[in-house]
Amino acid sequence: MPDGELVVADTSPLLNVALIGRLDLLREQFDGVTAPEQVWDELAAGDDGLDHLRALRDECLGA
Repeated sequence: MPDGELVVADTSPLLNVALIGRLDLLREQFDGVTAPEQVWDELAAGDDGLDHLRALRDECLGA
């Protein structure tokens, strides 16, 4: 990937990567990953991979 690559992610890819425990792949491949608020809302509505996604969100937001 070119330097400075930013990815805007949709719900399904984020959820599936979280479910297999490989969110680290996103950090390895891209300089930044962001998702619209609606995507975070959809992800938070289910329990699958939620802990992993919250960790990713916190990391993306610098919390």
